[in-house]
Amino acid sequence: MNLQEMIKRKRLTNYKVAKQAEIGQATISELVSGKRKEPRYSTAKKIAKVLGVEVEEIYKAVQEE
Repeated sequence: MNLQEMIKRKRLTNYKVAKQAEIGQATISELVSGKRKEPRYSTAKKIAKVLGVEVEEIYKAVQEE
């Protein structure tokens, strides 16, 4: 499952994930679009917390974008 699918599954938007994770909306957009493949651990951890998944799942999802 890619990152966009994970976000949709939680019925969130990229904007809401960015706000809740306290990261830039551009960061989420780049991860979802595949422009950025290696998020910082701190960023991945924040996204994982919002989505209720393990950090490793975020890295795997980003690689699938």
